[in-house]
Amino acid sequence: MPIGPRVKERRKELGLSQENLAHGAGLSWGSIQRLEAGQVTDPHYSTLSNIANVLGTTVAELVGEEPALAGVGKVGASPDAGPEDFEGWLRPFDIRAAYWIENLTSQAELVEHTIARGGYDLKTIWYLEGTAREFWGTYSLTVKKLVREWCAPNQVQALTKAEARMKEARKAATRAYLERRDAEADRQKIDELEPRRRAREAEYARYANAGEAT
Repeated sequence: MPIGPRVKERRKELGLSQENLAHGAGLSWGSIQRLEAGQVTDPHYSTLSNIANVLGTTVAELVGEEPALAGVGKVGASPDAGPEDFEGWLRPFDIRAAYWIENLTSQAELVEHTIARGGYDLKTIWYLEGTAREFWGTYSLTVKKLVREWCAPNQVQALTKAEARMKEARKAATRAYLERRDAEADRQKIDELEPRRRAREAEYARYANAGEAT
């Protein structure tokens, strides 16, 4: 049985929702959804370890690793097994890079979900745009290069995808704000938010000028 169905089966046995599992494992709800749906077939060890802790099981059990193959008394029996115990099926990873890949993805999902739901007022989308721009700008200016250095070879593609998704989410938030602003009938709201937005834009411009937050 693939990892996703195993996680789902164990979660339901414990009466947990996907949200409960995600919160306990320090992951996004979308991550659990994708894993259980089989869209993620090669999750990071840290992700599996966090999920296993919440579900009261081991990584070995989640992946269906047979004791005879893993080594009796080693992976099959040890709840404290580390990445070195899974050599051969689990590729190297860096937990710092894994954190940022997950964080970028979660932030992008928040923007995408809010915009997709619609029905937001001008101030809500103003905040969302500011948050998206600030997150991406701060990431670009402070840790982007480091995260690239931390990445194991098999993490580079996932990081590139997560960065591209966050950049597009930032642009989508700006488009959504401008569309909502142009449709706003209350001029007072626009007059309140636009000066603050221009000041915010001036602050973020220094990221682009430095060639970091593009």
